[in-house]
Amino acid sequence: MMLKGKKVLVLGMGISGMGATRLLKDKEAQVTVNELEGGKEMRARAREFERNGIKVILGSHPFEILPGQALIVLSPGIPLDIPLLRQAEKLHIPIMGELELASRFLPDRSLIAITGTNGKTTTAILTEKILKKAYKDVQIAGNIGIPLSEVVRRPGKIIVTEVSSFQLETIKKFSPFISCILNISPDHLDRHPDLEQYIWLKSRILTN
Repeated sequence: MMLKGKKVLVLGMGISGMGATRLLKDKEAQVTVNELEGGKEMRARAREFERNGIKVILGSHPFEILPGQALIVLSPGIPLDIPLLRQAEKLHIPIMGELELASRFLPDRSLIAITGTNGKTTTAILTEKILKKAYKDVQIAGNIGIPLSEVVRRPGKIIVTEVSSFQLETIKKFSPFISCILNISPDHLDRHPDLEQYIWLKSRILTN
């Protein structure tokens, strides 16, 4: 995936958004970060990015930032139906999640992806510990506080990643070596329209 010199918009400046921004900067993209919140912590993060030549826009999602963008990278906490993303779709700007972005840079590494309603974190940690008994280069990432985009920037051959339904909304070519669905019960129905949609999203981990 060639990003050098391309304008990329990252939506969200939480842990995933920050990881995606650093990865994109490594790949020499022209990055703009847009965060709805404008509190003290976000202003501090913005100053850090701006010192590294990254443009940051806080406090709103202005449509004016869309023209010329080659790609939008979405943090998992941001729903797909916000007005800015609807406008981006009208402009035919590709949209992908942080998980999808990071996975594009894992051609020679084995990815184990774990999802489910309950037990994801415990299973991911246990899997990492078991694999470390046999292999040296094992890392853990994903919806566990360590974005996959951060782990991609480090050496290591095997990555165990916990994956949420929010992250699975925006996958396209995400293709783990091993995928696991632990269980499914009603959850996050404030974000997803119904249980059927939630089940479908969880099953997307098996798509590729």
